[in-house]
Amino acid sequence: MSEAEIPPELLTRMLQEFSDDKRTRISSAALSALTEYFSTFIREAIWRSAEMRKNEAKKGGMEGGTVFLEVEDLEKAAPQLLLDF
Repeated sequence: MSEAEIPPELLTRMLQEFSDDKRTRISSAALSALTEYFSTFIREAIWRSAEMRKNEAKKGGMEGGTVFLEVEDLEKAAPQLLLDF
């Protein structure tokens, strides 16, 4: 399975949008590091949300089914995830 990558242009644009100085530049090495960081963050958010959803299903007696994530599942995982990163 190939991993989808975050387009470098998207990360550059996000950094520019949230920077006070619009002339801020980023090196390609820093951009590569940020790409890896964001990819790890996203994978971890999905994994934690899925684990929480599976645990809730077990408690409700619905073990073994397919897990579908909703926005609410990601919102539940967000506080601890942000503290960990």
